[in-house]
Amino acid sequence: MRFKFADKDLQKLYETGENRKFSYPADIIRRFIQRVEAIKAAETTDVLRKMRSHKFEKLKGCDNRFSMRINDQYRLEMTLEDEGGQIRLKIFVIRKISKHYE
Repeated sequence: MRFKFADKDLQKLYETGENRKFSYPADIIRRFIQRVEAIKAAETTDVLRKMRSHKFEKLKGCDNRFSMRINDQYRLEMTLEDEGGQIRLKIFVIRKISKHYE
C-alpha cells in the first residue's frame, strides 16, 4: 500500500533512523521502520490484520483512524484516505508514534 507521513520529523526518522525531536530507544525506532515497511508491502488492510503481532486495528471512537502496535508501550497511529478521489486507491497517512493508552 502507499503511504505518506503527516510529520516531516517522522519521515526523517523512517528514512535515516534518527531525528533529534525523538528520543526513542533504538529498538522502538527499528520496529517503527519495520511497521512502515509492512504497510508498504501490504496489498490490503486484510494483510495487516493477519499479522497478529502488529495488532492492526481501527481506533474506537475515532473515524477512519487506525493503530498498529510497535511494542506493548508504543503504537503507530495512522489514517486511511482515498487518493485523488478514487475510492479503490487507498493511502495511509502515518500520523504519530504514541504511548499506548495515553
